[in-house]
Parts: sequence; structure tokens; C-alpha cells
Amino acid sequence: MAITTESCPTRLLHQRCRQVAALALITSLGAGCSDQQGVGDGAGAVGGSGATAGVGTGGSSGSGAGVGGGCTTAGTFGGGSGGSTSGGSAGSSAGASGSAGSAGTGTAGQGGAGAGGSSGASGSAGATAGGTAGTAGSAGGAGTSGAAGGGGAGGALVWPNAESSTNSDEWLVEHHDQLTKIEPRVLLVNFANGVSDQEAVDKAEAIVGAVAEGSRYHGYSNPDAPPFVEYKIAHVVNMPGEPLRSGNHFGYVEFMTGQNFAGQVAFPGNESLTVCELFEQGLINEAWVVETADDSAKLYEQKTLGQRYDANFQKMEGQLDRCAGNGCIEDAFTCGVTVRLGEVNPDRGPGCATHAWGHGIESQVRTRQIPYFTANASRFFNFDLDDRHGTPFGDFYMCPYNNQTCIEYVSSTHLRNGPASPQTFDIPEFGDGCGNVHFASHSRYQYDYERRDRHGPRDV
Repeated sequence: MAITTESCPTRLLHQRCRQVAALALITSLGAGCSDQQGVGDGAGAVGGSGATAGVGTGGSSGSGAGVGGGCTTAGTFGGGSGGSTSGGSAGSSAGASGSAGSAGTGTAGQGGAGAGGSSGASGSAGATAGGTAGTAGSAGGAGTSGAAGGGGAGGALVWPNAESSTNSDEWLVEHHDQLTKIEPRVLLVNFANGVSDQEAVDKAEAIVGAVAEGSRYHGYSNPDAPPFVEYKIAHVVNMPGEPLRSGNHFGYVEFMTGQNFAGQVAFPGNESLTVCELFEQGLINEAWVVETADDSAKLYEQKTLGQRYDANFQKMEGQLDRCAGNGCIEDAFTCGVTVRLGEVNPDRGPGCATHAWGHGIESQVRTRQIPYFTANASRFFNFDLDDRHGTPFGDFYMCPYNNQTCIEYVSSTHLRNGPASPQTFDIPEFGDGCGNVHFASHSRYQYDYERRDRHGPRDV
């Protein structure tokens, strides 16, 4: 059903489950951080030799623990200092060499190796322990330096940054588990008649806020949880009444690669670059288009030209899927990185945008653009019900759009077909997923978002 005829909630879907949308915005998934502690040992100095088998005292333990800062604060790093040693006592005649001092242990730098952390400093050299002069006693050897402390925890790692800013960058694959925040850059183009530049920006900023709120990890239980995704409007172009057209649909080729349109966009400092080139150079990561609902040739909801990856997160060269969004891009154009295009409806709230773009995320799952994402998100979205529960369908999108009960809750975990279901099913142990754009975890039919218990409506 088209977004123009749907009743869209202005809140995000499923308070406990909504942050999954953030994960699909980067090339590979995860935003964890390492908590492993490093261990370093500083060897003590060799004991001095004495004339009559003097014994050198073992090196003392090295010190200097690094302080880890966790995922958001840069850690400091300490190296264990080398152990000092004492020489052997003097002998009256040529004595045997003193025995070696025992190894001093340098305290490891605490905190897991985090992104942005520098390496621990080397431990200082142990003091030379010369044996007191004997008749033929040789000098004690120098103590070896203590081992460097382990790396402290790195600070916050935000993308885009000075090292990486383009979609489909290998850097994202290498650092996906270290990222603490992403701030995709957006080109906003206002094609809507009667919508001012400021009104367009206000609509876009409302969407920015909604996505940020939805990306707060466990925000339902932690009011201080920071957002993971926070879009930044990089450039605004006001072109009311001048939408691009090609065969009565959105002119993707002209929009993405047209030199005339590039001149109208005139991105600051790069006025001659096409929109595709802005993507390829990392000046933008998404483009949003403001269009009214009655525009018959608009960019519909959310479209993606998505770089495909294999199971090892390696790019499949030359394979960019133009159906990786909510529906396919009608016109073929060439661009070297993933391109995301979004519709901003000036007559609707931000809930409709998150709803529409959520369908784009679902398409990423269905098209297996990133196999890892498909493998992990299918269960979350309650897809693959046929594989997991033996149903004759893959998901509840098979239900009709008539607001009649398609899913009946026998109990909170026992589901079976309702009177409106076109197919028979019985799932006695449900609850392993969270929901998708049209079906919350409690929904009985399409768009059944209102809060209720598993057996029917209740007051809240």
C-alpha cells in the first residue's frame, strides 16, 4: 500500500526494537567495543657477579598501569618500568658469576584496545647492576627493559571522519565494531511548490531527530543513552516546481549524473560535481527530496542503489543492486558507491519517513545485499517464519489490508490464524522476533500499532 494512503504513526515503531534501523545505515554491522585487558611483563636486570659466588638481587616489579577509558573516553597508556638489580658482593679471589636477577613484572595497561588509542610506552631500562670489584669478578649485565603496557581503551569513533567519508568504504568494514556514532551527510533538495526553504529544512530536521531517537541503544531503559545515528544536513537546494521528469517518473539519471542539474545544486566548493560524484567523494551520504503527495512523478518513499557484499564482508565488484531500497530504481545509472535517496513528504510527520525508510531496510534483508545482515535481521523482523515455524508463508505481510484479525493470540506466545487470514497456521512457541514495519510484536493485522496486550485492547 502506498505511503500516501497510509495512516502513519508519528512515533517510531516498537520502543524496545526500533534501533535495528540504525544498523543498516552503515556497510557492516555492529557498534561494540573491546574490553580485553592487556598484559605486559618487564624482565628484571641480570644480577651482578661476585668473587665468591655472590648472588645478584632480582629486579623489582615494573610499574605504570595504563588507565582505560572505555568506549567513549580516550585511555592513557602505561608501560611497566624495568626492574632494578643489585650487584653481587665482592669476593677475595676469582669467584663465579652472580646468578641472574629474577624477572621484574611490568604492570599491564588496563582497558581493551580501542580505536584511536596510541600504543603503550616502553618500560624504562633496568639499572645496570655491576658487581663489586673482586679479584676477577666481571661487571653485572644491564637489566632488560620492561615490556610496554597494553593499549588503553580508545575514545569515541565517529563516521564520517578525516580518514573515511564515502559509502561502501573498506574502512567501514574494518572499523564497524569500533564505531560509536555515525553522522551521514545529507543533500536536501526541495522540489515542492509552496514549501519554503526553511519549511523544508524543518521537516528534514524532524526526521533527523526521529532517527536519532530511534538509534539510542536501549533508550527505553537508559534515558541517557546517546544516539548512534545523527544525520547532518550538508547542503540545501530550493527548486520549487522544478522536479526532474523522465517518462512521467522521477528522473534518476539527470538527478544523479546530469551536469545541468549539478550546476543547479552547486555544492559549496564543488559547484561542478554531479550528485553521483558528491556521493563518490564522500561529500554526501544520502540525498533527500521534498515532494508533495500528489506529485505523480515523485521519488517514491526510499530508493537505494546498494553495493553487494559476500559472506566475508568483501565487495562483490561491479554489483550494485538498484532494488536494495523500497522498490527498484526505474532508470539505470552508474555510480561507484552505495546511493540512498529518500522522500520527504511536507504534509506528513517524521513517522511516515521512518516508516517508508524502514521498508528500505526490509528490502536490504530480503535481497541479501549484506548476507550477515540478512542472517541476523531476518529473525528480528519476524521473517523466515516458514523455516523457523513451518508456516506456509515467510512473514505476516501475507495478511490482507482490511483491519480484520489475521493473527489470533491464544496466549502471549501462542499464535494461530484469525478469521481474516488467507492461510492456516499455528505457532505454539512464538516470540523469538521483534516485528517489522507493518507488524509490531503484538499486531493482529496490517498497521495494527496501537498498544494492547496479547489478547486485545487495553487502556494505557
